[in-house]
Amino acid sequence: MNPKVNILVATYNGEKYLRELLDSLLLQNYPNLSIYILDDGSGDNTKEIIFQYIHKGIHIIENNKNLGYPFSFYKLIEKCDKADYYCLCDQDDVWYADKVKNAVDILEQKDNTIPQLCFSAFEYCDENLNFLRNSDKPPEKISFDKTFFQCYMWGFTTVFNNKFRERFIRRFPVKTKDEDYWFQMMAVAFGEINYCPKVSAKHRRHGKNHSQDPTSFLKFQLWRIKYFLFQNQFSVYHRMLKEFYEYYRNDLKEEHKKSLELFQADGSSLKKVSYKHRLRSNWHDEILLRIAFFFRFL
Repeated sequence: MNPKVNILVATYNGEKYLRELLDSLLLQNYPNLSIYILDDGSGDNTKEIIFQYIHKGIHIIENNKNLGYPFSFYKLIEKCDKADYYCLCDQDDVWYADKVKNAVDILEQKDNTIPQLCFSAFEYCDENLNFLRNSDKPPEKISFDKTFFQCYMWGFTTVFNNKFRERFIRRFPVKTKDEDYWFQMMAVAFGEINYCPKVSAKHRRHGKNHSQDPTSFLKFQLWRIKYFLFQNQFSVYHRMLKEFYEYYRNDLKEEHKKSLELFQADGSSLKKVSYKHRLRSNWHDEILLRIAFFFRFL
């Protein structure tokens, strides 16, 4: 018997691309999966499109108010039926037919008595799904401190087991809205994080995406200056680390607790600047991060 897999889709005003996404989910070559959709108060034809697919076995999670991102996903994770594995899914991407199968093949080789998470390679595409570039390859080993300031995995490629889900739904993050960071921190701290190098999806980039388009280097760097310095994204990192520390400090290994304790703390700028391990993949990002520590942005 193939393990049970739930695909979790949160929608909001997604009428333009939703049919393509749902069609690609229904074409998955994995035989034992269910699709759950929660609509977050769409004002366009998203709900009507969803109801056109009900006869194809799609399940709806009832929702009578706008929860916002990522809390609509949190409700999906909590309210869907129990499964062996869970996949997060954006409303405007297109999945390759073997996406679920490839992740399950990896996770079935792991110890599923502990939290397991798998993320995969993908393709950046424009709004018409024309190829732009491949996603970056993560480091061979992702240590806990490397998860504080760099996100290696994207939510729409994420598949996790039921042990991961059980730990997560005990207490949802309230202040942290970057669930990708939270998930990778959880996986490394309490279980294992796994990478599938096979391309799993076409990730559509357009003006309404939650995250910024990194396909143009100059455009991305200008966006980051605005985002971090003028919109104070550093405080978002700091708040996330504080919340994670508050939730899990008593459960962490001692070495993990010490590193998180340092970076969630106010002040300690010199200790952060002189931290012995590298925290970012690119050297210029590492320098900028240390400068942020020095000037106490973090």
